[in-house]
Amino acid sequence: QVWVMAGTYFPEENMSYDSTFALYVGSEIYGGFGPSALLWDERDPETYETILSGQGVAEHVVNAEIDSAVIDGVTIRDGLSYDYDGGAGIYVGETVLTIRNTSFSNNDAGGQGGAVEIPSVASVTIIDSVFEDNTSGSYGGAIYIHPGADVEISGCRFERNSTPLY
Repeated sequence: QVWVMAGTYFPEENMSYDSTFALYVGSEIYGGFGPSALLWDERDPETYETILSGQGVAEHVVNAEIDSAVIDGVTIRDGLSYDYDGGAGIYVGETVLTIRNTSFSNNDAGGQGGAVEIPSVASVTIIDSVFEDNTSGSYGGAIYIHPGADVEISGCRFERNSTPLY
């Protein structure tokens, strides 16, 4: 488990289109810890916002091309995938991914899924998360789910996401 203190984090100091937070097999990322937190019970993602930012430069803020991972209590924002790429917030590969208590905002994909693109080979669970102001150039302003993907979404809120198609 990785406990992340409140703040804004970038994949690299000198950002480029290829900059990303790459998850590793079995990664569990938990945001929402204050500067003096030592215990799980001191976690409060609403008070101590943990932001993973692509600064409007990174193609995929988070890369989840791994076997399994958990992302919980963070904000993923400002990803920019142009051309036909999707998943400016999270690029999902052949994985089992759980996303909880996470906000996606201001992610812009030229392709499918402004915030998240889920391929047919993935199993993704998204719980109690927020999708706001994400856009895509084709399908799925917030999320695009390819046919055959195993996806469960519950308790989520979607606001002001847009796409020119569906």
